[in-house]
Amino acid sequence: KRQADVLKVITSFWQKHGYSPTVREISEAIGNSAPNGAMTLIKGLEAKGYIIRNGIQPRTIRILRLPSDNANGGPTDVPPEPGIYENVPFEDYLAWDAVSNSRISLALRSLAHYRASYTQEPTPAMRLGSLVHCGALEPLAIAQRYAVMPAFEQDAENQTKDGKPTQSKATTYYRDKAAQFAEANRNKEIVTQAEYDNLVGLVRSLASNERAIEYLGGEGPVEVSIVWEDHNTGLLCKARIDKWQQNKQRFCDLKTCRDPLKFNRAIAEYGYHRQAAFYQVGLHAVLKDIRLWQSPHLVAIEPAEPWGLRAAPLHDEWLIIGREEVNRALRLIAEAKERDIWPGYDSPDHWLPPGWYGAKESDDPIELSVGGEILAV
Repeated sequence: KRQADVLKVITSFWQKHGYSPTVREISEAIGNSAPNGAMTLIKGLEAKGYIIRNGIQPRTIRILRLPSDNANGGPTDVPPEPGIYENVPFEDYLAWDAVSNSRISLALRSLAHYRASYTQEPTPAMRLGSLVHCGALEPLAIAQRYAVMPAFEQDAENQTKDGKPTQSKATTYYRDKAAQFAEANRNKEIVTQAEYDNLVGLVRSLASNERAIEYLGGEGPVEVSIVWEDHNTGLLCKARIDKWQQNKQRFCDLKTCRDPLKFNRAIAEYGYHRQAAFYQVGLHAVLKDIRLWQSPHLVAIEPAEPWGLRAAPLHDEWLIIGREEVNRALRLIAEAKERDIWPGYDSPDHWLPPGWYGAKESDDPIELSVGGEILAV
């Protein structure tokens, strides 16, 4: 009970001030006159993995996770109080019942899609994106989350039914070895050696680019989860930020992009401007300082060799557009919740051909028949 009180004090203090309380402030908040008593509780929370701190410097307590309300020990859909949280497992973050950027995108598609919480099966590009984020932002977690499938097809024991050596993956030997490996690593995602080698090349490319190092390196937590209440609609919102450098008033998002030279088009197509605006508003709401607006920076990198990349801050024009889209989506969601009406697509008056259909690359005139006469236009 006393440890829970201390954790609540730390969380509330973070929400109000944007940094952690001192031991004395914690002691006073829980009504304990002796700081030694509060320190014992803090060390207990640290031993249980709820917080981390620097024992030498003051105000360095960081929240790693919160106690789960789920009796089964799995992720709970009850989000924590508004605030900033580090080291929250991604599965826990996904389970929190709050409006996210991906759900805003669904609401702009249709409110029926938002209500259905339409989810897409992970594509190869999505799997690569998850692997890249882990390798670039949390390299020490690679071994905990992923396992590289050995090349069992190259083993001497890998043979056809006739006993001939082969490198086929369709043999009984290979299937049995792969199944055993998957069972031994059932809590990890299996990746191929080629996928892992590609990740190594990509991370090296990031490490050799000055801007990428500046944006993704240095002080500041990664994979930061934030929760806040939208002041216009009262909706509870959440976000997951790749890298936050509070001392430089900026956050960074890492994106894989087939052609970084056309990344502006990708920003519009995938709504990265809306995502950045949503995150910016969330941090502003949690930090509660009208003078501080965290600046979004984006790193776009090719997913394959030579892993070319470009990195830059997002222009304010994009953020203005993004905030308008976010506000419109949140209003639609709030109205739909209040009325419990979740409409789908609007139907057009007519199905019209797109402007590009039938267009000719040449300047040859088009012949039209009008009143029996042929006209060239």
